[in-house]
Amino acid sequence: MSSAVNMALGLPAVPSEVLLEIFSYLPRKDLYCLSLVSLQFKDLAQQVLYRSIDFDFFTPPYPNTTALGPHNNNLHMFQQLADTLSRNARLRLCVGAINIQPCYISAPPSFKELNRLLELVPSLQSLTLRPPPDDLDLFIFSLPLLEKLNLTFIGWVSGRAIPMEIIARHFWMPSLRSFSIADCRLPKMYACFSPQRHRTATITDLQFITMVDDDSCIPWDAARPQATLAPHTFRQFLQVHASTLVQLRIAASAAAKFSRVSLYGSLKGYPNLRRLAIPEPFLVIVEDSASTLMDVLPPNLEDLQLQFPMLCMQEQDKNGETRVNRLKQLAAAKTQQFPGLKRVVWWSQPAECWDDRQGLRYGPEFDMEYLAATFRNVGVQFERLTRASFDDTPFGDDIDREYES
Repeated sequence: MSSAVNMALGLPAVPSEVLLEIFSYLPRKDLYCLSLVSLQFKDLAQQVLYRSIDFDFFTPPYPNTTALGPHNNNLHMFQQLADTLSRNARLRLCVGAINIQPCYISAPPSFKELNRLLELVPSLQSLTLRPPPDDLDLFIFSLPLLEKLNLTFIGWVSGRAIPMEIIARHFWMPSLRSFSIADCRLPKMYACFSPQRHRTATITDLQFITMVDDDSCIPWDAARPQATLAPHTFRQFLQVHASTLVQLRIAASAAAKFSRVSLYGSLKGYPNLRRLAIPEPFLVIVEDSASTLMDVLPPNLEDLQLQFPMLCMQEQDKNGETRVNRLKQLAAAKTQQFPGLKRVVWWSQPAECWDDRQGLRYGPEFDMEYLAATFRNVGVQFERLTRASFDDTPFGDDIDREYES
């Protein structure tokens, strides 16, 4: 008998609320053992076991076919789970999070087993689908507590607009607070997000992770053009959330080619935006010394990370002095315009050159020590990073934690 069970036998008088907290720290195998000790422990162990449902399996691309793979048996277990919940109303109320990763052999089909499960979890608060089925429509279910939705469109290679339709379909769920969208190729968005269509959304945490405008960005094929990031595309997404957004993180690949005229626009009208990670060309006209950060940053900003993709820089950055001056101006304006500012991160993103003889290319140092001292004098922490991946930056560290939660 495990040590967890021995411990449990000595805790019959402990309140259920305390036991439930203790059980939440135990591994699943110990919870299974505890469920055999008594009816009380079985009830508490089941509440913990059913809090979060995680599945990873293969599903067949066509009806009446068999999908071969190491996780195929999980599909049968998934069906058994739905059967169990359909027979036990108490367990249905315990399910707070669902994380499903069906590995489709072809384009995502209709996943009827998922629909059946979603009909049985009225207390669901978090849903992660990698990828979602074509016909996902959460409005048809009774999910009044659903606050967090994570959609990862892995495996999408066609030019269909279905991912965009799925995203648009769920943007205005009344209970949704956190919406994370990953690995999605964006088609023209005006069809789903017309500028004339203004609605109030409740989202306060909106994330776009690994996004490209189209499938012309193939990093290993130098013959293809670099992907063009269109800031106005993101603006169409976010303007309807201007009054509620608290955190905004946008990162480009090192191969991104930015337009010199297409800007994101001012974030002055985002009063609650406090954490911002964004490529510099989204905010300012890089070559124009009159284009300042002070004119576009939100008034209550606390954390700022500016990304400088380095792939297109062949030699010394001719705009380096302008970039440094913008940050000096920001430091000078901190007290009057950005009193809540606490941290500024300069991310010089290194990139592999197309010429293998050059190896990694890093941005020049500029006056980093001077900038650090300048911001320190106004109570702001300044740091410079030279890391290739967004996940390794201060703003990227919490993405994995959020996906795992």
